[in-house]
Amino acid sequence: MDFSDEQTRFLLLSNLPTLIFIFWMFHRVIRKAGRSGWWVFVIAVPLLNLVMFWVFSFVRWPGLEHAKAERTMEIFS
Repeated sequence: MDFSDEQTRFLLLSNLPTLIFIFWMFHRVIRKAGRSGWWVFVIAVPLLNLVMFWVFSFVRWPGLEHAKAERTMEIFS
């Protein structure tokens, strides 16, 4: 497939908002889990992203524990 410069530019510019949105959404989930937002860049690495999702699914989420502790404090205060 031979792309002209104009076609390549169009494809890049049309997909850029989608990529930014995907990175933003993953960043929000990772931050809510209490992890560093820099982990979002792992989704750009093939195979490593699958491993990251698998590990991320089963590890303890510090953000979730913090939210439970705050909720408990609100109930008893």
